[in-house]
Amino acid sequence: MRRLLSVFLALTLVLGSFGMAFGAVPADVVDTEYEEAVSALTTLGIIDGYPDGTFRPDNTITRAELAKLLIAALEMDDDAIRLYASGLSDVSTHWAKGYVGYADKLDIVVGYPDKSFRPQNPVSYDEAITMIVRALGYTSDDVGKVWPANYVEKGTELGILSGIEGGSQGATRGDIAIMLHRAMKLAIAGDKDDTMLARLTSADRTYEKWQIPYGERLINEYGLEGAVTDSTPSIMDSQYWQIPDFYNMTSSDTLTILTNYKTTQQTNGWTCGPASALTVLEWYDMRGDLNEMDLVYLRQKDEPGATSLRQMINIFEGLEKNMGQKWDLYSTFDAEIDWDDGAYPYATYEGERVNLFELVPQILKEGKPIIVGWNDWGG
Repeated sequence: MRRLLSVFLALTLVLGSFGMAFGAVPADVVDTEYEEAVSALTTLGIIDGYPDGTFRPDNTITRAELAKLLIAALEMDDDAIRLYASGLSDVSTHWAKGYVGYADKLDIVVGYPDKSFRPQNPVSYDEAITMIVRALGYTSDDVGKVWPANYVEKGTELGILSGIEGGSQGATRGDIAIMLHRAMKLAIAGDKDDTMLARLTSADRTYEKWQIPYGERLINEYGLEGAVTDSTPSIMDSQYWQIPDFYNMTSSDTLTILTNYKTTQQTNGWTCGPASALTVLEWYDMRGDLNEMDLVYLRQKDEPGATSLRQMINIFEGLEKNMGQKWDLYSTFDAEIDWDDGAYPYATYEGERVNLFELVPQILKEGKPIIVGWNDWGG
């Protein structure tokens, strides 16, 4: 029985518009065991393919490249570039010196007895799992002293190495993507609220030194304070602007709202669709341990730009196929929107023509979320 309805309304629905390259799945990992991990990590900007559009999952990866990936996954890459130099002898002129230096400071990487790092050496599976587990905050005091068995056992226990074997062989790009993708969701230093994924999706990520926060004076100095406070029961503090406390607000004669609807900060400018879908899952208590990266994979990045309406539908159809969930979806594709003589939009809903301005609050009163796409970047 299909009991859940999520509504998508868009007159010209394109959820953002960013560069074509971001989030595109390299052709040589489509329909492979690597697709989900590579899709998620490329969308998050952690890992890149080659200029020819391939990922080359069977190629090995160097020690320096893995150090960079881990620092980027920990959301420390800007600091690494700007601040850190390494005491290791052979990285002072290497392109990854900042990343290796920061990884060295954090005890993620360990040099050789001669104080070298050998950044261009292929990283072995044993070395890779050691670096990943150490990036999660574990040390030899936690896992034991006998290397590499100590870190291999811990990586296996954490589920990072499931189905992956390699030992001293050079690790492949595809396997590293899978291992890192799994590690993204794991607690760092035992803090379940601190994960690589959480760091990358933190609201603080949007507050950069070159952005000018909106101040309260935009409301107060220009006489808007009364209008704002009169029309909303509560105003919430924000680093950007004063905003209504939508989570706790209730419906009134002029306002229809889903009280206690949880929102989330999207990772970046081209994952607004998956982030919006995640809020719908949370509303219906269907999210489980799904996160934005999972929905990025279900979106199927087969169109340029950011998330289209078709791809939003892909997400929920993917949840049905892969998770056994049941969704009834009503979208602009179903609405057959046209305009009456008074220039009011009308849509077909449950077999009837309904004024769109009346339909929206009606659907909300039924407790059903509406996802609205805005086709102006930054809008």
